[in-house]
Amino acid sequence: MSLTAVALMSHGTEALMHFLDPHYSVIFHDTCSHQIDVSNKISEKKPETLVVITPHGVRAEGMITISYAEWVEGHLDIYPSQPLHDTYAINRPLAEHLIQSLGPILTAAISYGASAGEFNRLPLDWGAHVPLRFIQAFLPSSPSVVILTPSRSLSLADLFSYGQHLASLLRHWPSPVALIASGDLSHTHDPSGPYGFDAEAASFDHDFVTMLKTCQARWLLSLPADHIDRVKVDALWQVAIMLGVLSRVNHGPWHISGYSCPTYFGMVSSFVDVYET
Repeated sequence: MSLTAVALMSHGTEALMHFLDPHYSVIFHDTCSHQIDVSNKISEKKPETLVVITPHGVRAEGMITISYAEWVEGHLDIYPSQPLHDTYAINRPLAEHLIQSLGPILTAAISYGASAGEFNRLPLDWGAHVPLRFIQAFLPSSPSVVILTPSRSLSLADLFSYGQHLASLLRHWPSPVALIASGDLSHTHDPSGPYGFDAEAASFDHDFVTMLKTCQARWLLSLPADHIDRVKVDALWQVAIMLGVLSRVNHGPWHISGYSCPTYFGMVSSFVDVYET
């Protein structure tokens, strides 16, 4: 089986800032440690390609977009004097395989600039950029990537079904692949935050982590839309796909590296080992 690992990682830039500078805001030390732990576990599986599902990439209404340029390139201006600039080659054969394989949801191949070559580059959003920067630090060479972005108008049930379809495509790919769902939990923990405060934010995050530990997709798929809107979680669409994948492969228990909430949103980093069939 070429799918060797599945992980859920945060994309909070502050944890990455602490990773690059341990003196930066110690309140993000735990979050950073959780990301490092998951990144180490992914690196032990020696993936050649990272398939990242992000909520902040180029979205197309009612579809899942899949990167189909030569390169993806991103800038993070988290240090004004030293902005981060990362470039990854897109695994175009794998991307094409995902695009051409008809599944329960329409997919769109996205590209930018030239049709091929050096100037055929997609922007790398922070939802993918942050976990990729953590993971690449522990790999011997830069991995190739495929970036997926689901529309938020798609139902969680349909995305779960797409994940089952995705599992069948990744299982038989000839080189090792790791799947990363990038997402954060409730964004309503702090009344001074951009989304305000909701009394259910903490309990939702607790229930979400419990759902991960038990891999109970039914809880996720039955969440009322108004509840999702109240707590402002951006992980749900990616996690629905991820749980669909896990429902079709042999895997170990969830390793929850840790949950933290040093700012207005909750963050959890976790890892699942995928076994040969």
